[in-house]
Amino acid sequence: MFKRTLIAAILMSSFTVSTAFADVVVSVSHEVKDFATWKKGFDSDKANRKKAGFKELYVSQDIAKPNLVYIAFTAKDEAAAKAFIENPKLKETMEKCGVISTPTIVISNLVKK
Repeated sequence: MFKRTLIAAILMSSFTVSTAFADVVVSVSHEVKDFATWKKGFDSDKANRKKAGFKELYVSQDIAKPNLVYIAFTAKDEAAAKAFIENPKLKETMEKCGVISTPTIVISNLVKK
């Protein structure tokens, strides 16, 4: 687990993000039954994320476990991020898309130089 957390931290630190939109970053990781099926469902829900104020930064797959997915977004603020994450419709959408593990979700402040 430490290795995955370290890898995610390295990935996050290597991105340069334009923050005119937000200072809050939402990082998500979870395992899916089938990446291609999950990705189609994820892509079809883009309008809901946009409505909630989420802007996608990246989607990636674990090299050793391709059905382990890492996603990062910016959100307009912590309250908006929490409201979207806690919405029961999100859990329903994730289940329909084939998420098979409990997601790890981290809300953090983007550190600017």
